[in-house]
Amino acid sequence: MLKLSDLYTHYEQLPVKAGDTVYGTAIVRYDVRKYTDVRNLGVRVCYLVNCTQRLRIPNRSYNGLDPKPSPAGYSGYPALIWNQIVPKTAAGTAASATLVSYAPKTLNASIESSRNVSSNTDSSFQQEHTSGSAVSQTNTFGVSGSLGFFGDAPTGDFGASYESSTTTENSSSDTRGQGRSQGSELSEGASMSIKDWACFAAVDDANQAPSWTWSQEYPWNVMLFRAVDSDQNILLPPFVLDRLYLPAKPTPPGPATVFPPSELSLFGVDQVARCSWIVIPDPKVPDSENITVEHSISVCEGSHVLKHDSGKAPVFQVNLAYHEDIPKLVSKVLELGRLALDPISGEDPADAAVNFADDPFQAAPVNGKGFLITSRSNKLRLSGQGFGPGMSTDFTHGAVSVHIDFKVAEEYDDLTVFLKHWKTTSQPGCMLTITVNGDTARQIVKHVDSPEGDGVDKNITAITVRNRDYLSADYCDLAVMGLNTIDIAVTPGGSGCGYQLHAVAIA
Repeated sequence: MLKLSDLYTHYEQLPVKAGDTVYGTAIVRYDVRKYTDVRNLGVRVCYLVNCTQRLRIPNRSYNGLDPKPSPAGYSGYPALIWNQIVPKTAAGTAASATLVSYAPKTLNASIESSRNVSSNTDSSFQQEHTSGSAVSQTNTFGVSGSLGFFGDAPTGDFGASYESSTTTENSSSDTRGQGRSQGSELSEGASMSIKDWACFAAVDDANQAPSWTWSQEYPWNVMLFRAVDSDQNILLPPFVLDRLYLPAKPTPPGPATVFPPSELSLFGVDQVARCSWIVIPDPKVPDSENITVEHSISVCEGSHVLKHDSGKAPVFQVNLAYHEDIPKLVSKVLELGRLALDPISGEDPADAAVNFADDPFQAAPVNGKGFLITSRSNKLRLSGQGFGPGMSTDFTHGAVSVHIDFKVAEEYDDLTVFLKHWKTTSQPGCMLTITVNGDTARQIVKHVDSPEGDGVDKNITAITVRNRDYLSADYCDLAVMGLNTIDIAVTPGGSGCGYQLHAVAIA
């Protein structure tokens, strides 16, 4: 089974830690789609990058739910988390990206009340008189006859009948009625929703980096009450202290009780944030299609403890410990062009094809430098080096190679790669060493010895990637579900050799 959305997905699970202390885990997922931007009467290739981040920060001091005497306090529980997500280039500089959406927006406590009053009065009077008459008349006519023979003599009979009746009816009726109704209704409602935690969202001035501040709101609102005294203890108003601490009672005698924080703080938080960018690569820089994503996370842990010092009265202390030394979590390089490729299907055999003479390059080959091109159907992506204009080479600019990327979503479709190419000089041709999905043990070797115009049989080379016919001499299955790669190394057959690659197709 293959989930089609996974073909466009990069997934990572990263520890949130500083030194040897692990505070939690960040589970991130990046989904990439190719996007053609035609706004402002223009056309440019972009990528829509969707990021989903799940942040799990457990309570490192959680001690279970079994009944036990009131503890002296609770410490080390998550009370506030700050998180920011920033797209970067592979080199670590600011990416050419625009934030288009993010969630959640700011979430806070809410109070709602309603009141409804309604009344109605209805009265009615009805009087009806009906009278009428009806006259009906019925007429009936009948004719009968018969004819026969007795020997040679004819016999017969004929008769007729008529009936008439008249009926007269008269009727009269009177109806009178009166009704009255009255009613009233009063309804009141009030609801209050206090979330244990709140979320405050913000976006930077460049409209690239969303950030979220998650904080405990009840029983102690960490965002509102953070002021400290000279001993770095949090100053809380009496009504908040009453939610956290119940002093000992002299009469009747009773022990002091320390209440736990919110349920989320007690067990740990599991927050999800989503954001989407449009990344605009530079057509002159092939590497601008590659980005990384930085996740900055700071954790603040809360504590409220009743401290007993010998010879002194117990002191209730509330503290916050900020951990801002957590290193940034940086994703692996996201190759947007490869992630956004659509899978090849058998519906249109000519769908996955690149014609170097007609299709636009993202980076054109010049003096052997790297080139990059994607088919118009977004199902075939080629890169490489060693070529000049027109995808031709005389092997004077170093190694010549072609890298092909494509995706497969089926296990049984036959796949063949077709190369349309030729040698460009009268000197000996060249040799192609083909490696499918890095399998060097089953490399394929092809020779190109014909000039342009020698016909289909000599100018087109077929490379079988998958043939499930057991009786065929070409039986093989080198393809895998998901991303497939083909690496072609081109080596000259001698001095003065030239080579040109005209088109590539997969069917």
